[in-house]
Amino acid sequence: MAQIQIYRAASDRDFEDAQALCREWVEWQLKTYPEQREKIARKFLSGDYDRTVADLAEIHAAPEGAVVLCKLDGKTVGCVMYDRMDQQVAEVHRLFVTEDGRGHGIGRALLEEMFGLMRAAGYTKVRFSSARFLKHARDLYGRMGFFEVPAPKDMPPHVYFMEREL
Repeated sequence: MAQIQIYRAASDRDFEDAQALCREWVEWQLKTYPEQREKIARKFLSGDYDRTVADLAEIHAAPEGAVVLCKLDGKTVGCVMYDRMDQQVAEVHRLFVTEDGRGHGIGRALLEEMFGLMRAAGYTKVRFSSARFLKHARDLYGRMGFFEVPAPKDMPPHVYFMEREL
């Protein structure tokens, strides 16, 4: 039976693992959705995303945020992170499970752990945005109780927002 460990990133090594997963997430999108390359490149193949990945520990620092990781049989295979959107609302970023980690309920487990951390930090609601072509993510979030909310007017049409109460 597979051994799954879900935990909050704390060490330099943890954040290096999270950074590697963030890069792998983009590579996976480019490989899986080649027809969406222009949209993916515009969002992730810029210096802005590289700076975000380099600064994960600061961007998602406690108590306003966290990076949550998952190890499967000792190998880091998943991550999710959040930060403060406003006083009561946390925003989810970069939920990703590697192809090797899929099929074990890791996405759900990462979200459940993250929800607990959010509640402990005083948040009452959680929100995220994603691209419509990432249908598997939308399905998971729907099963986790998220519902679509209006996107800000300046968002491209392929981006949607969902939220749920904690």
